Amino acid sequence: MSQMFCIGLELNFANSKEQITMYDVPPATSKPYQSGNWIGSTEQGGSCNFRTVQITPHCNGTHTESIGHIVNDKIFLPHVLKSPVFNSLLITIPCHLYETNDNFIAKENYLPLLENGDQLLLKLDLEKIIEPQFNGIKKNKIEGIIIRTLPNSEEKKIQNYHLNFAPFFSNDAMLYLTHLFKHIIVDLPSIDKAYDEGLLSNHHIFWNQPIKEYTLQPNAFIEKTITELVYIPDEITDGVYETIIGFPLWKEEAVPSSVWIKPIDF
Repeated sequence: MSQMFCIGLELNFANSKEQITMYDVPPATSKPYQSGNWIGSTEQGGSCNFRTVQITPHCNGTHTESIGHIVNDKIFLPHVLKSPVFNSLLITIPCHLYETNDNFIAKENYLPLLENGDQLLLKLDLEKIIEPQFNGIKKNKIEGIIIRTLPNSEEKKIQNYHLNFAPFFSNDAMLYLTHLFKHIIVDLPSIDKAYDEGLLSNHHIFWNQPIKEYTLQPNAFIEKTITELVYIPDEITDGVYETIIGFPLWKEEAVPSSVWIKPIDF
């Protein structure tokens, strides 16, 4: 029987230094519930452990989001991801440092305009890696793409993305992925640039929702999902995996999630 791997991040409520840091969002917290003299902590004299958790799913760890992230319409993740088991292709791609005089990178675009120092994931790399993989498998049986970015230090698990900006996809790369996959799973805090003038251009491309249009459009890809902030250790090889996304049944546009993968022959 093939081994299963969990690529979701553990969330350590007891130590905020072991949590992802993004923007000015506070760490996730867990504390004993208290009512009068009663406290939900056996260590503090209570009869059981009974805790209250506070979390911002988009920033405090692995999460899965729906198109409700970018539209006024109330579209909840559990109503979209009705089949949380599917096959995915796991790939590994490098990041490129953007410079205006680099003709290789300058062929790809992003909104807002790219700046020197941006770290980009390119369509050219995706094509070079994905196309050969698809030559030997049943392309129409793959619904998801799992993307591991290089470098792949374990520091990703506790990265301060407020100080160290993460790589992001070019719009050309996202358009390419949009035509191939229903689900994107990445080891990044966002598929978009952290400070992007609020455009979220890659999110809009992936869900086929015009930029700055917040009313759900008839042709939007409502069944697609994005999962961010996973971590894929180096010992997990590229290939095809059965993928399971576990999540609470919250009526929210994004919820904390756990991603399990198992290698399969294809």
